[in-house]
Amino acid sequence: FSANNNVLCLNLGQDERCHGFVHVNPARALGARIEPVSSYGGNQYGVHLLIHKDRETGHWWLEYGDDLKPVGYWPESLFTGLKNPASLLNWGGHVLSPSSEKSPPMGSGHFPHEGFGKAAFVREVLIVDKGRHLVLPILENLDPMSSNYDCYRVDTLMYNGDGITFYYGGPGGCKG
Repeated sequence: FSANNNVLCLNLGQDERCHGFVHVNPARALGARIEPVSSYGGNQYGVHLLIHKDRETGHWWLEYGDDLKPVGYWPESLFTGLKNPASLLNWGGHVLSPSSEKSPPMGSGHFPHEGFGKAAFVREVLIVDKGRHLVLPILENLDPMSSNYDCYRVDTLMYNGDGITFYYGGPGGCKG
């Protein structure tokens, strides 16, 4: 999140400029490597995440793992525009590098057309509706996009039995 539209806050330190995410579960370390790690052409592993708004407090909670235990929350006060239901949701990857350097790889570093076992993926995408139920997003309302198609791509979105799946990523290597 952005503390003041100038500072990008990643919740990984005690930076006084980045008061925000309230970490409530020391068993779930922020910024730690999530294991086991998938390998190119080898075993693939996933992580269950759920982000939802608490109706009573207005806080946005992050839950993690097969048991969806709370990690922490973003206080309602951080989000002036999220007092009402969200009108836009994003899933995928994000990379960052100084403008003087080439961009890093995203995901596995391979383009999504390589598919399962080789490209990064997001699967079982569901959204929470106004009735607090997990539902499938409407496929026609989803808009796959990449800020730099030469370096990063997103593959076709598809329904599977448990939600929407897509592959994304790329080798990076772009400047500025």
